Amino acid sequence: MKDIHVRINDDGKIPVVLKLLRELPFVEVEEESENGSEEEQNSQANFGDLADIFGIWEKRDVTLNSIREKAWKRQ
Repeated sequence: MKDIHVRINDDGKIPVVLKLLRELPFVEVEEESENGSEEEQNSQANFGDLADIFGIWEKRDVTLNSIREKAWKRQ
């Protein structure tokens, strides 16, 4: 097992990063906080589960070319 340290410059993004890492089954998060407990930081941001966005494009015919055609449509 390897340990890595991550520096996050924007304190407001810490709960987002922690939530993302916790969603990964192969990652263990051990947090040392200078700004309070982990629960306090998590309560500051109300984000949905990462799994909620899976399949957002399901059953939609979206290609890079179709996006380009709509975005740069010239008349």
